[in-house]
Amino acid sequence: MTALGQDVGPARVVTLGVETPEVMEKLRDWTRQLDSQPVVATPQVMATTGALFYLTGAAVVAVVALGVTSPRTHPAILWSAAAAAGMGAVAVFCYGTRMDRWSFGVMNVIGTLLVSLVVVASGPGVGAASIAVLFVYVPLDSYFFFRLKPASTFHLFGVVCLVLLGASSYLSVPEVAGLILVNTIVAVVVAWLVRAAATAETDPLTGLLNREGFNRVVRSVLASLPEAGATLALGFVEIDHFAEVNSHFGSHHGDDLLKELSGRFCSQLPPGATLARFSGDGFAFVVPHADAAEAQQTLQHLCRSSDHRGITFSGGVAAAVAGESASMLVSRARAALLEAKTAGRNRIVVSVNDQAAIAELAHAIATGQLTVFYQPIVTLRGGGQATLAGAEALVRWDHPERGMLPPADFIDLAESAGLIGLLGESVLAEACTQAATWPEELKISVNASGRQLIEAGFATQVLAVLDRTGLSADRLVIEVTESTLEADAGPAVANLQTLRAAGIRVALDDFGTGYSSLSRLDTLPIDIVKLDRSFVSRLSEANDASPVVAAACAITQTLGLRMVAEGIEDPAQARILAGYGCDEGQGYFYGRPAPDLLVEEPEGRFRGPVPIAG
Repeated sequence: MTALGQDVGPARVVTLGVETPEVMEKLRDWTRQLDSQPVVATPQVMATTGALFYLTGAAVVAVVALGVTSPRTHPAILWSAAAAAGMGAVAVFCYGTRMDRWSFGVMNVIGTLLVSLVVVASGPGVGAASIAVLFVYVPLDSYFFFRLKPASTFHLFGVVCLVLLGASSYLSVPEVAGLILVNTIVAVVVAWLVRAAATAETDPLTGLLNREGFNRVVRSVLASLPEAGATLALGFVEIDHFAEVNSHFGSHHGDDLLKELSGRFCSQLPPGATLARFSGDGFAFVVPHADAAEAQQTLQHLCRSSDHRGITFSGGVAAAVAGESASMLVSRARAALLEAKTAGRNRIVVSVNDQAAIAELAHAIATGQLTVFYQPIVTLRGGGQATLAGAEALVRWDHPERGMLPPADFIDLAESAGLIGLLGESVLAEACTQAATWPEELKISVNASGRQLIEAGFATQVLAVLDRTGLSADRLVIEVTESTLEADAGPAVANLQTLRAAGIRVALDDFGTGYSSLSRLDTLPIDIVKLDRSFVSRLSEANDASPVVAAACAITQTLGLRMVAEGIEDPAQARILAGYGCDEGQGYFYGRPAPDLLVEEPEGRFRGPVPIAG
């Protein structure tokens, strides 16, 4: 996506010669909320409500015709009742979940005219007054499903019909006055209740749906699609480094940016799409009858429409697959967004929707085809000597046809398919079960994905696994990446703080490849820093000086953090790292990943899949 260009300050509103931007902004927000489209105005709800109103109206007309009015008026009244019942049937069987507001408005007008005709057919008297009570349906359905202006128009049309009936002596003046008063009270109450209920699903800053409202819309749209052949796609887009916008320019500038983007995005969405503010710095949209490619194009168009500001966007897109729930679809799109952020931002990631591959991976997790391998982590000593300190758990897929697959072949699929939580819990449980049989001084390191870290229940899940397996918390290390913490720091940090409070240690994996710098180490919730193998690979007998590695080791020692070097492949690298004060190391020099933890051999290396003795 394109980087964007100039800074536009917040607009001021001047009224009556006095600058009152805060007051006017609140007034605009209140007016926008009051005149917002009711959230209950979905096709299915409108069709169902219209059918019920017509059918109950037909029943009332028939009862009144047979019990109150003169027999000579029965045919006309009963024909009107039949027409009302027919309209109800049309609402259900012809429109169903495709009912739009224009069609519902036409039904509203026809219903009002039908009630008026039945009143005329009944003639002056109790029957006419009884049937005129049905005029109360006009404000009910108008203010339930329309903005204030069209709802008021329908309501006024009903009032005019009542006045005309009174002027023609079909209704008395007191009856007309009473009906108008009741209808007006009903209109005010319904309008207030519907819009008060809508605030639970409305973002007060932008006037868009919030997270709850968006999830409801996705469920509704997904349920309304035909079982075969229909498509549905949704996307998430977040402003890159939005926290820096607030910190440098103030929160009011960030609010102005969000409001401006909401307006631009709404104007650029295709017909039938719904936009929501899903998070503090992010928006979500759902597009019926669209696939992932179309949703990706929509997302790219939204980002290009805001090319006048110095910001970039990260996005994730997913399309529904057969039998998929709304929560799974949202989860896949969110996972795609997180992948875009952890991959460096300013990009769009499309979630994999290969149902066959997803089903195969889900089956593999359920049937135990995923195996945990262990790579030794050693304590470095002078001259490259080492003692076993523990191991890192690395998952492999023992595929029945393709053989043993590394994580790179299926982790992305698990992330995009929403299976990473299940996979991660399985690996954690197996690793902790195995580590519980090792000597007490050995620890186990388990990787946690960014998708797991942002889940509210992740820390609770980890503690529950420790409780089941009997492994003590101080023997578990959870490894996270720099980019994960950068991508969604709030929820991730909260989970890590909970784990550290329980005694679990946290390792920052692949240090030096993400966004963090040495100066940030004292602000991150970590205990261990794992130096990326790209720094270690540069060390050799001929090149034994690395100021960056030396500085990293020195700073971690000063901060009380342990340093673990990855990718050690020869004794020279081990010796140099030990000289810099690196605490621990792992790599092929000490052992490759294997199904069992390895034992120390005389030359200081760890070989062979021999289970360690307890």
